[in-house]
Amino acid sequence: MGAGWSEEELYDALNVALIVGGSTVIPHLRHAVETIDRACLSTACPSLNSDSFRKGRTVMSNTDTTAELFKLAMAAEEAAEDLYLGLKAKFAHQPDVADFWREYAKEEVGHACWLESVRDKSSPEQLSAPADPSMLNDARKFLRRSPQHALEEIANLEDAYQLANELENSEINVVFEFIITNFSSDESAGSFLRSQLRDHIARLVTDFPARFTSAASRQAVKALD
Repeated sequence: MGAGWSEEELYDALNVALIVGGSTVIPHLRHAVETIDRACLSTACPSLNSDSFRKGRTVMSNTDTTAELFKLAMAAEEAAEDLYLGLKAKFAHQPDVADFWREYAKEEVGHACWLESVRDKSSPEQLSAPADPSMLNDARKFLRRSPQHALEEIANLEDAYQLANELENSEINVVFEFIITNFSSDESAGSFLRSQLRDHIARLVTDFPARFTSAASRQAVKALD
C-alpha cells in the first residue's frame, strides 16, 4: 500500500479486472485480495480495513461464489418448471397444448439435473471461487419474478406463448450456457448440453401444436382460472 493507492482506486481496479477478464482471472483476483487482506491486518492501511471498503467490495462477498451461482441457476430451472406446470393446468382443456407444457416442464427438471451433475464434478476450489458478477445478477434478477404472479396475468394461449418465449430467451439461459461452457469437465459433454439447450428453445417454434401457429389462433384459446 506504499504505492499510495486509495481504497476507491484499489476497489475499482479489482472490479475492472473481473469484468474485463471474466472467469479466467478469478483465481488471480482471489490471490490479490488475500494478499491485500494480509497486508492490511496492521494499522498501516486502516482505510482498507474500514467497514465501508469491506461492505462495498462486492467481488469478494462470501455469498458470491460459484457454488452460489450453481444454486441460483438450479433454483431458476425449478421456477421455470413450476411456471410450465402452471401453464399445463391453465390449458388442461386443450390436451395437446397441456402435453406440450408438461414436456417443457420435464425438460426444465433435466436442466436442473445437468447443472447438479456439473456442480458435483467441480472441485472445492472452483466452487468457492468468486462467481462472475454479471451471471449472479442475471440469476437473481430472474428469481425475483414470481411464477405465480406471471400465471395470474395469463388470459389466453397467446399470453402463455409469449411468456414462454420471453423466458426461454431471458438471461437465465445465458447463465446456464455460461456454467456449461466454463465448468463442464468434458468438452464433448458441454457441446451436447449446449445443443440440448438450443433444441429446447427451438421447440417452442418447431413443436408447438400446429393448429396454434398463429397469434390469432392462440388468442382465441382462453386460459382456465
